[in-house]
Amino acid sequence: EISEEALKLFFTEFAQAIKGTLHIDLIRGETPYSLWYATFIAFGEALRQAFTEDEWNRNKLQLNQLLKHNITHVTDSPSGEEYKII
Repeated sequence: EISEEALKLFFTEFAQAIKGTLHIDLIRGETPYSLWYATFIAFGEALRQAFTEDEWNRNKLQLNQLLKHNITHVTDSPSGEEYKII
């Protein structure tokens, strides 16, 4: 089992490594596990969007968009939790 402190440290270190900002809002959930599960789902979706080829310039990735603008992804997970990464 991963502690809450270890997960917070992971996201803090990740943001520092990319010299970016990462905002995570835990909206609701039944258990700590389900909240962190939903957070990783949202984090993965934000990364997928960031590394998708840009239609206007296929040689560049949208990572600059991730670093310059907020990416929001809100949805319901299979277990009913909501998550958002801004």
